[in-house]
Amino acid sequence: MEIIGITGPSGAGKTTALRVLEQMGGQVFDCDAIYHRLLETDRALLEQIEAAFPGTVKDSVLDRKALGARVFADPEGLDKLTGLTQPIVARRVLAEIRKSDATSSVSANGADTFPSRGRQFAVIDAIGLFESGLGEKCSLTVAVVADPVVRIKRLMARDSISEDYARARIAAQKPARWYAEQADLVLENNGSEAEFAEQCREVFQKSMQKRRTTMDHPDMCVPCGEGLINLRVGAIIQRNGELLMTGNTRDAYLYSVGGRIKMGETAQEAVVREVLEETGVRMEVDRLAFVHENYFQIDLAPNAGKPVYELCFYYLMQVPADFEPICESRTEDGMTEFLRWVRPDTPIRIYPEFFRTELEHLGPNVKFISTDGRQASLRA
Repeated sequence: MEIIGITGPSGAGKTTALRVLEQMGGQVFDCDAIYHRLLETDRALLEQIEAAFPGTVKDSVLDRKALGARVFADPEGLDKLTGLTQPIVARRVLAEIRKSDATSSVSANGADTFPSRGRQFAVIDAIGLFESGLGEKCSLTVAVVADPVVRIKRLMARDSISEDYARARIAAQKPARWYAEQADLVLENNGSEAEFAEQCREVFQKSMQKRRTTMDHPDMCVPCGEGLINLRVGAIIQRNGELLMTGNTRDAYLYSVGGRIKMGETAQEAVVREVLEETGVRMEVDRLAFVHENYFQIDLAPNAGKPVYELCFYYLMQVPADFEPICESRTEDGMTEFLRWVRPDTPIRIYPEFFRTELEHLGPNVKFISTDGRQASLRA
């Protein structure tokens, strides 16, 4: 599932941006709402807060104003609270995205959405988007910022608090320029709600159109005589001696995360895109490891029997320490694909077969491998 991250300081106007994205087909995951829900249901979390800030939890109920008074006046206390709660909230957000059954790429009102292989896109609303590590899971991050004077007035009106308390909350947060430096896009909101909503709609539509244009580019699979030429990429995603592979309900083998290169993108751009589409997590490339030349015959209609010359670029990926696939399965054209961790010596058939031996002896140089699989057909 494609993920957009929205962040920014209190009172900047993130809610308006989120509302626009919802209207465009997005599914919002509100970190603040999830945090408050955890405060009502997670006794272990409440116990940790009480241990860190004695007197803020009574009869398993958090005194939010008492806790706020403690942390907003004490930067070290605020750091302690966020360090305690952010990892718990981040894990819950990712778990809820994994469980999401949002599978349509068209919203209820028929609006075309951010392309994500037949699913809606997710939107994470988090003031601590980057500090929590959730920003690394997003394909696009957006910072909503506003002048401090404007934010103070909004907080006073929204939360029915005094000017002094509003100033204290703002002073305890990072400045707008910090968010702007971290995010892919920055939206300034110092005007009316209607004006900002229109600004958001225009910016998001342009961003989506840019993404849609890339997704609509043709795959690099072209006819050549009686056969086809394929240009593909594959991702080598390893963890604790295991390899992340893809399988489906049609074929009796596992294959690397990856797919065809699209016209207009480089092989490296293609593998980053494919990993994001198939796992829901954005990863950076470490280096190119293998170039694989292969001949095979297609055994699936309408191209059954056609010879294929395929050139595939396999990249080692930089796997985050906390990596967990967000998209564990997806359905496309009536076929369900799934992800599975396996050891290279698994008895299950895997493609490419040379992963079984070559990954164990992976050197610093790119290795060229040529195989002829025309006697053992695979699907193109």
